[in-house]
Amino acid sequence: MPGGPLTLRGAAGGGTVLSGAVPLGSTRVQPSWMHGAAPGAGAEDFSAAAEAGYAFFAGDRRLMPTRMPTVGYDRRALQTVGAAGDKVAIRLRPDEFERLAGQPNLWVSGYLAYDWLREVLPVTGSDPETKSLIVDRLREFPPRAIGRIAVYNADLGPGAPGAVVLDRGPRGPSIRLGASGQDVEVIVSRGVVVLKDARWIRLANLAIERSFGPALAVDGSRNVSVEDCYVGQTIGTGLRIDGGEDVAVRRCVVADTTGTGVTVSGGDRPSLTESRHRIEDTVVAWFGQVRLAPGLSLSGVGATVSGCLIVHGPHWGIQVVGNEHSVAGNEFADLVRETDDAGVIYMGRDWTQRGNRIADNFIHDFGPIDRTDPASVFGIYLDDQFSGVEIIGNVIAGGRYGVLVGGGRDNHVVGNLFVAPREAGIFMDDRGLAWQQAYGKPDSVLMKKLHAVDIQSPTWRARYPALAAFPGDRPGAPVGNAFEDNLAVDAPVAKAWRASTVPFLRETGSRTVSPSGLSAWSAQAIGALAASLRPGAPPAPPADRRSALAGLAYFDRAESGGP
Repeated sequence: MPGGPLTLRGAAGGGTVLSGAVPLGSTRVQPSWMHGAAPGAGAEDFSAAAEAGYAFFAGDRRLMPTRMPTVGYDRRALQTVGAAGDKVAIRLRPDEFERLAGQPNLWVSGYLAYDWLREVLPVTGSDPETKSLIVDRLREFPPRAIGRIAVYNADLGPGAPGAVVLDRGPRGPSIRLGASGQDVEVIVSRGVVVLKDARWIRLANLAIERSFGPALAVDGSRNVSVEDCYVGQTIGTGLRIDGGEDVAVRRCVVADTTGTGVTVSGGDRPSLTESRHRIEDTVVAWFGQVRLAPGLSLSGVGATVSGCLIVHGPHWGIQVVGNEHSVAGNEFADLVRETDDAGVIYMGRDWTQRGNRIADNFIHDFGPIDRTDPASVFGIYLDDQFSGVEIIGNVIAGGRYGVLVGGGRDNHVVGNLFVAPREAGIFMDDRGLAWQQAYGKPDSVLMKKLHAVDIQSPTWRARYPALAAFPGDRPGAPVGNAFEDNLAVDAPVAKAWRASTVPFLRETGSRTVSPSGLSAWSAQAIGALAASLRPGAPPAPPADRRSALAGLAYFDRAESGGP
């Protein structure tokens, strides 16, 4: 690259838009990807069919399929029906049943079995006797007696402005639009910008938007930078980095995606070679609108997320898979708003994915907003014996626990501040000696993952000496965890699941204080925050990052681009 990278730069004021959508013109426009992916698809993965209803835009606003209720979920009685037990009846009120029964293109989305599992299912029939809609369902988990359900794509008549109704008729899929007041565009592209096996490329000041699949894909590329760009309004993932090395995304906004906002993968696990991919000073917002997906997903080795704002999501803020990743200096807010048994930062079910560092993050305003029962949500969730993580210097406000160590080993939780968690700052269990004892058997999922990498190689032995002694050292026992110098406001610092967990809980230098016990400069601010988290208190106002991001031309789209 003599003289520097090839730069593709838009207008300085943010007016350059690369779009995968075209004016609709009439309902006769039928993008090829809609064929076979509109209502009428099978129940196995109906999300792709549902996403067809999110391909339309009026101005900067995505038009949504009709939804009942318009916000949140209704609690509905559920019952397994059908000779094979592969259908579920969803009970409606009589007036609702009369309105919806017989409509041919309905689907439902909601939580039928668990509050961490959002399902998208086609309505395939109705039962006048019980006033129920019937859905096909192939999940292995039986439905609960009461589920949280929303009904989509109902024909609500011409008085539903800005709404989309998909109709799979005899001549193929078509759409009907409510009055939008603006010209309508529809996605026709399976991507907007794709860099494959590229070197020394710089993208700057561009809006890259409206595609089926990632609007921006950087695959197998090196030394690529994406700066001051907007990426979003996609069906599926917004921005994908797959393979390669040294790809940097800086000062961007990734927003309004039906799936994950940003996926990052790269590096080599056998050699622990790092990808050096970086997401820096970037806003990731309004993700997981159809598929229950995180704002960011990291996999492989050695990616970094720093200085970012991750907001407005139904589930995790970030999922970490692999080794030697760093999530540091970020702010997470308005997350895990629909789910339970979930964390803002999530890692799970592996003894070997070590070396990850979660440091200096601010996690606040998270947890379900439409539930009256206490939710089990956590700021940082190390699920199912995940091990070898450093959790250092984070501020976590609220949640049932700030950090949950779910039976893993060699996790270090040091110097964190927990503000008014409902039960404790840290919770640890020994599930590997209880309901997960079978994970210690040779054919278990954890053992298979353990044997998938050579933990005795010189590289792995040098980097993870404690892992080299495994599995001879008490599989399932939460050994090697250390909790040091943590501070909790209005709650205990740490809590053990049961008496047998206590010998494994090593806590030193930690303390619990009330806001009045803090120094004068922090007592007022932290005291107010703690008070706002108590049951019945009004929510604290969300943090204002607008001033810090005032120079970013596309920031308004992250604030206004969601549902």
